[in-house]
Amino acid sequence: MRTPRWSARTIAACALLTLGLSGCTTGGVIGLPGSPGPSLTTVTPTPTPTPTSEPEAVIVVASVDADGKAVTTSGYVNGIIEDGGSCAFVLTSGASTVTTTTAGQADRSTTSCGQGSTPIGRLSRGSWNVVLTYTSLSQRTVVSQPVSVEIP
Repeated sequence: MRTPRWSARTIAACALLTLGLSGCTTGGVIGLPGSPGPSLTTVTPTPTPTPTSEPEAVIVVASVDADGKAVTTSGYVNGIIEDGGSCAFVLTSGASTVTTTTAGQADRSTTSCGQGSTPIGRLSRGSWNVVLTYTSLSQRTVVSQPVSVEIP
């Protein structure tokens, strides 16, 4: 008969402990005066970047392909969103100039120039500068900063 009595005492003690500790939660219950309550976190919205007033051409890729057969170029234009402009990837080394063109395509926030491919046979060994020149439908021209690519 000890076992049932001990079990009843244990159950009663657990029930009292559970009820006593339930007041210690912070689940929206008002605590004692002077006790710290739940803290509020203020979220400050991140300011939306303002678009640049001038369009900007950006080269994303300018590199020799892994198989060594071509130079791949790609880029986009910030500040202009339109289909049909002309993208020219202009590679220069000394007096030599090689140009690969693609059509501009509007995407959600830029004009994409897609990917250009220049056969490696058109380029001599050494360092070449690559610029992206974009001519919009309104004949506005935007030129990127040069990027260097080494032809093996």
